[in-house]
Amino acid sequence: MRLKRKFGLPYVPTSRKRLNKIIEMADLKNTDKVIDLGSGDGRIVIAAAKAGANAVGYELNFMLVFWSRIKIKFFGLSDRAKIIRKDLLKADFSTYNVFLLYTMPWVMDEVENRLNQSKYDNIKVVSNTFQFGELKPVKIAEKEKVYLYEIKKKN
Repeated sequence: MRLKRKFGLPYVPTSRKRLNKIIEMADLKNTDKVIDLGSGDGRIVIAAAKAGANAVGYELNFMLVFWSRIKIKFFGLSDRAKIIRKDLLKADFSTYNVFLLYTMPWVMDEVENRLNQSKYDNIKVVSNTFQFGELKPVKIAEKEKVYLYEIKKKN
């Protein structure tokens, strides 16, 4: 059963061990533009920014947005990290090349559909816990349940 989007998804923080594995598998570069859909308390956005990427999180819960923004300022990452209070499925995917996800299976399905129906090229997706339905991961961290996908479309 889906939650009403106006209330957002349940907040379940990513463990430090999984967070480290996500960042490792994403193999972030300073030219990467990262999107975290359902960014919670901002820990993944902050970790991506600390790794050198430009990172944006989408979160609907205003308290989590507020807390994330405070932490971003505290760590001095305002030039590389940003949290947007908006429904994650209304995010414009077109400017991002790395997607970091810890969300519900039905959201994974919707994200997969958007990526498959798009002209996006050379996209990396790192997912915590949940997998896409059709796309197959290129790398799996079994112990942490973290999955890396690469989407490379030919013109």
